[in-house]
Amino acid sequence: MYSKGDQNRFLEAKESRLSSIEDTEKTNHMENTTPSTGHPFRACGSCRKEWFHWRDFVLDPGLRLLGLQAYPDLPDANLLVFEHRCGSSVSVLATRLRPMFQDPNEGSELPLLYGTETCNGRCRHIEDLQTCDRDCINARDRRLMLQLLEMKKGVAS
Repeated sequence: MYSKGDQNRFLEAKESRLSSIEDTEKTNHMENTTPSTGHPFRACGSCRKEWFHWRDFVLDPGLRLLGLQAYPDLPDANLLVFEHRCGSSVSVLATRLRPMFQDPNEGSELPLLYGTETCNGRCRHIEDLQTCDRDCINARDRRLMLQLLEMKKGVAS
């Protein structure tokens, strides 16, 4: 496995990358256009389908939200995992979609309850698509996941 030093360097690099991605997404979502870099929002690693805007990605009927993959010690690394019609999975950092949705606890410092006695364990099961009633930083991403499901359902009906 990795040494503690390697793990710390990995987490520092990931946090730096997440911050950069988040700043770019906050700018790009306001314009509702393709980012000026010309790079897609996401691409399927298997069939190479590209989505140039977050909304096109979220509303694509060929994508099904499987759930939230929560990272216990680094909530900003939480992933929303989708299944693409080609059979591959496509993941998106929750931080990339958070700015696009309103959260009632926005701006408040929420604790990380994952793995504690207070945690109800929903984040341990990716297929659990239910909301969490705990005041936890991961509950924010569960609410985001549910907003995405509602958005897809609204377009499908």
